[in-house]
Amino acid sequence: MCSSDLLAGLLVLGVVPGTLAPASAARCTAPGVKTATRQATAVFIGTVESASTNPSSSGSGATEITHSVRVSGVWKGGTRISSDDVEVVTTSNTRRGCPLGKLPEGSRYVFFARADGDGWRVARDDGTAPATAALTDRRSEEHTSELQSPMYL
Repeated sequence: MCSSDLLAGLLVLGVVPGTLAPASAARCTAPGVKTATRQATAVFIGTVESASTNPSSSGSGATEITHSVRVSGVWKGGTRISSDDVEVVTTSNTRRGCPLGKLPEGSRYVFFARADGDGWRVARDDGTAPATAALTDRRSEEHTSELQSPMYL
């Protein structure tokens, strides 16, 4: 099999060369902070403490991962976050959307979340990402009055 046949096979399978990730992952683009904040029910920073995996209840074959997250700051939706421990659900093994998969325990993330029952649901294309200085620094050019300094819990 020549390399062009292998490349064609990977593309047919939906794999982007060099990543071994589904081609849909290449289409996952997070919005800017202003847009992500406007679209989210809540925006908060927290540390992943644990995760458990369950088959999706939708029958899609996707896997849902429920993460226990310790919230340390809230930018938006503070009245809806009644505890500093919240559940955040991500998905993996799905052909639709932009799943985040299982988040590493001990990692800090900024969550741009949608309410989902008593917990929160997030995806890569809603802006949820590791809590880097560039994302959390309120002086960043992209941050406006919509995303002020967080209220720390």
